[in-house]
Parts: sequence; structure tokens; C-alpha cells
Amino acid sequence: HTAYRRQRQMCIRDSDLHDALSYSSELISVNQIKMAYPTFSSPVIDYARAHSVVTTAYSPLNAGAMRTDPVVRRLAEQYDRTPAQITLRWLTQQNIVAIPKSASFDRLNENLNSCNFTLRDADLCALGII
Repeated sequence: HTAYRRQRQMCIRDSDLHDALSYSSELISVNQIKMAYPTFSSPVIDYARAHSVVTTAYSPLNAGAMRTDPVVRRLAEQYDRTPAQITLRWLTQQNIVAIPKSASFDRLNENLNSCNFTLRDADLCALGII
């Protein structure tokens, strides 16, 4: 199907997004990049947004590295959530798709429960606006 080909998702490295959009005959709808708190590439995300490309963050929990971050820990206590839930909500609330990996049912459930609360604007700012 031509419609399928035009809408299929392509994974492009962040440094190649501009070139891919310039040269591709296919519609690029998703740019999947490695992204975990507190590191993110704001210029790449801004560029993607300006060109209607969704950013997907793979490995957003960075093997639990956010658990030791003082801002994440403070917000986890304040919201009665886990650091992983705070981090995932930080991403999704800014319209970034997060695809955390987990083989544990409990962790999968924990990750899904990151969608049922909202971080206040001041807390998003404390974490860093993307």
C-alpha cells in the first residue's frame, strides 16, 4: 500500500534527522533517540517538533540512574511515586513517547502508572523543559 509506505515510521539517528527529512522520499513520522533524564538533545527535539516528527525516547530510565538524582527523588516523595514514574511522566507530559524496557510484570505496571498523574509546571521546570 502506498498509504502505508508514506506513513511508516523510520528510526533516524538524531544527527541525521535534517538530512533524512531533506532526502527521503518517504514521510518520516518518528525519530527514535536514546534519551534519559537528565540528558536530552533539545535542538534535535525542537527540530523534530518543527517538522511534525514525533520523538521517541528509548532507554528512558537509563538502567535506574535517575534514582539517585536529588530533584527526581524529591518529586517522587512529593507525588508519592517512584523515580521511574517521575522520569517517564516528565517525558510524556512534554509529548515525547517513552519506551522503557522491562521484563518484570511489576515494573511494567509501575511504568504504566506513570500516566495517571500530572507534574505541575514548576516541577517540569525543575526537571528541565525540553
